[in-house]
Amino acid sequence: MNGRLWTQDEDDRLVRMLERHTPMATIARRLARTLSGIRTRATRLGFGGVTTAAGDLTANKAARLLGVEHHTLTRWIRDGHLHATRTRVRYARGCMFALTREAIEAFLASESNWHRIDPARIADPALRSWATEIRGGRYFLRLHEIERRLSYGFNSAGNAVQSGRLRAVRDARGPWLVRDDWLPDLAAPPRQFRPRPLRALRPEQCSELAERWGQESVVSLALRFGVSGSAVHRAARRLGLPSLGKGHWAVNDRRRKSSRAAAGASPSDDEAAARVSPR
Repeated sequence: MNGRLWTQDEDDRLVRMLERHTPMATIARRLARTLSGIRTRATRLGFGGVTTAAGDLTANKAARLLGVEHHTLTRWIRDGHLHATRTRVRYARGCMFALTREAIEAFLASESNWHRIDPARIADPALRSWATEIRGGRYFLRLHEIERRLSYGFNSAGNAVQSGRLRAVRDARGPWLVRDDWLPDLAAPPRQFRPRPLRALRPEQCSELAERWGQESVVSLALRFGVSGSAVHRAARRLGLPSLGKGHWAVNDRRRKSSRAAAGASPSDDEAAARVSPR
């Protein structure tokens, strides 16, 4: 059957069966052709979009008209957002859908479907301008665009959506979208600014550290001076203050002294290096 030319009689029979909405499998069996051959010939004869009535659109043509993927449009149909009818023409993967121009316009005019499609993606200029006009200038923003526009922190808008403070919609598993007139519903989230700890103590703090060393713990000293515990340890080393207990400082001293002894250095040299080195 491959490579066999089509005759005029076969074309006439194919046209008559397509006009009667005969299933593709039946047409292929009657004409002794493959399904792909029947589809290709029907497209060349102008029946690529076989529908229930003249002027209707198939799902493929409607998807190209709206500027979306075919599976997206069929999902809208199955979810009930877009009205369509099933044709009697069957392909190997299921039935074809037929959509009217009125159904597409009703889909675009419904406010509940505005977030599903951007009018700028519509291929037909007249339909695109009409869909843009009926929205009255309304548009949708993604969450990261809201955060950038309002100078919010990372994921602040997402937290507002999850907590119900911000109204948002989404299509299936798509991104959350917020209409521009819903933004006043979003209150500014409280920000807690935490001062960054200093990396070193100031000279007046070093003198106070020498007075309080041994009377308070390293944690309390770090909280008092607003620095980290490592900064307190480094300042104490520079001041030559004694070690407090058997903490990590004492352990590090023992390791350093043992390594110095193995290298032939005296303990006094190690202590002088510990006082001078800004750790």
